[in-house]
Amino acid sequence: AREKCARLKVKEEMDQGAKKAMGGNMMIASGVPNQCSCPFVEEPDGNGRVIISWSCSNAWRDEVTEYEIEVGFPDSDTFKLIKFRKTSRLEHTMQLRHGSHFFRVRARNMVGYGAWSLEEHFVADAGVSSAKAKEQRKTRQAEMSARRVLMRQDEARDNIKMAMSYKASRGV
Repeated sequence: AREKCARLKVKEEMDQGAKKAMGGNMMIASGVPNQCSCPFVEEPDGNGRVIISWSCSNAWRDEVTEYEIEVGFPDSDTFKLIKFRKTSRLEHTMQLRHGSHFFRVRARNMVGYGAWSLEEHFVADAGVSSAKAKEQRKTRQAEMSARRVLMRQDEARDNIKMAMSYKASRGV
């Protein structure tokens, strides 16, 4: 948990550094926000509690104010739309019942909504699987966590490069 908080703090500091490099003068040049990444879905304890996380490049430049997560329940052909204000943590925790689910996410700014991300399919265990399935889930979750860290590091580097390029183009 401490390692995760430290990584998030580093990313937030990198984003703040990129904002400062641009002189704090940001405007929405691209209209609606960029498309967010396909969400990562983890079920750390196998009890149905899932953590959904994603990345949206240049969210600070696009002045994202809100995110929407769409959760699909294919067994019943229903969807749930979850809206929440932007925070420094791009993740959401929710409880799911056992079975198949689909997730996608999009960002919103004052111009409008960005495109929906690609869908992520996830089968929630919710405490019904065998010991072998639980071990496989743990391995999969470790791989997903490592991918998420790399994705966020790449996004932070891209934000800094863009800010430095912007600053150079303005002769600052």
